[in-house]
Amino acid sequence: MTLFLTVKAFCPIHVQLDEAEASGTSQASVFMSTSYGPIFAGLAGTFGIYIFSSILYMDPWHLLHSMIPYLFIAVSFTNILNVYAFCNLHDVSWGTKGSDKAESLPSVSSTTTAKDDGGRVVEDIRRDQSELDTDFKETVARAMQPLTSVEAVEKPTADDLDKTFRTRFIAIWLLGNAGIIIGIMQSTIDFRTKYFQALLWITFGLSLVRFFGFAWYLVSSLLKNLHETYVWSSYLLTRLL
Repeated sequence: MTLFLTVKAFCPIHVQLDEAEASGTSQASVFMSTSYGPIFAGLAGTFGIYIFSSILYMDPWHLLHSMIPYLFIAVSFTNILNVYAFCNLHDVSWGTKGSDKAESLPSVSSTTTAKDDGGRVVEDIRRDQSELDTDFKETVARAMQPLTSVEAVEKPTADDLDKTFRTRFIAIWLLGNAGIIIGIMQSTIDFRTKYFQALLWITFGLSLVRFFGFAWYLVSSLLKNLHETYVWSSYLLTRLL
């Protein structure tokens, strides 16, 4: 559907190109107009940067075997990833999977008795009848005492606080999305057009920031490798000469 709408949007472009040529206006102004400029920005910010970055990293082969499946499932990422990221209330560890807690090591206790013959030692403790009677009376006295229940005030644990926060966060997120949908549906066509144009330009800007980030990483990695190669070559030359 996304590809169909994109192709459909460019169907009348030849008419505008002919009108621009007839009026002596530059054809580049048609592509940078308010109608087609955001569309080109969105395409350049997604597919253009994907292709260009793959060529820069000299790994364009995934474009041949993964680009088409990606185009089919990319339209569902907005719903699937957001729902999974915000609504997985069963996991309140924030993705740490318990790695933020120091697990206590198991302790091992053992008792050994050294004997010359290597046999077992059985210790028999003898108690007289008076000690047994005293212990029995104390046990009966404790059993006859009324049970006093102490009501402990339950305090919320860290997991309870995390669940409460994430539940409120999801509620705010859902209400915010509902408010945006209602606002866009009740707005004018001009406002909708400007909203989606701004959305495409923001997508292009964020993609451009990511592009500068991995381009800087690529350049710094190349400079680091060149520096290490220069250091090793200088070391080898000094050793040989």
